[in-house]
Amino acid sequence: MSVRAALLALLVAALAATGAGCGGGGEQEQQPDAGGAGAGDAQEQAESPPQPPPSAFEAVVNDLPLREPPLPVEQYVANEGGRQLVARLAPKAFFCGRDAAARKAAVSDLYELTRRRFRARGVSGIELVVAPLTASVQDIRPLARGRGGSVALTKRGRGRGPCGR
Repeated sequence: MSVRAALLALLVAALAATGAGCGGGGEQEQQPDAGGAGAGDAQEQAESPPQPPPSAFEAVVNDLPLREPPLPVEQYVANEGGRQLVARLAPKAFFCGRDAAARKAAVSDLYELTRRRFRARGVSGIELVVAPLTASVQDIRPLARGRGGSVALTKRGRGRGPCGR
């Protein structure tokens, strides 16, 4: 995984962990006083070099749904050079309450949504890998793959997962 992809994955995880963009649960963000502890932060931000605009690939990844149907994805790990996008979610969210056909249909819906959005930005040949959320972004254990216009569950994805009988 490239450094850029790893940084993007960390950013997505940090945003997901803080609830950014989700309304923040009604809490107000406090603004620092002009002479207060936050003044140095504003100065540091003003001195940092401007960030380049996101690539078409990054723009699509940044706009993909999190914790929404068709699959409640918690994190996307992007490998722009390889055109692979890993959608990571809680194993129970993938397995519980869904048989293999329903899991495949949900992955298929996410894959088609992803393909449409990438194609609209001029990016083709995307592979979607659905994997459980783990402690490391390097630990990818595919449950399903979408590529070349089709979707398939892996042996692990066709199994019963962590759900009881």
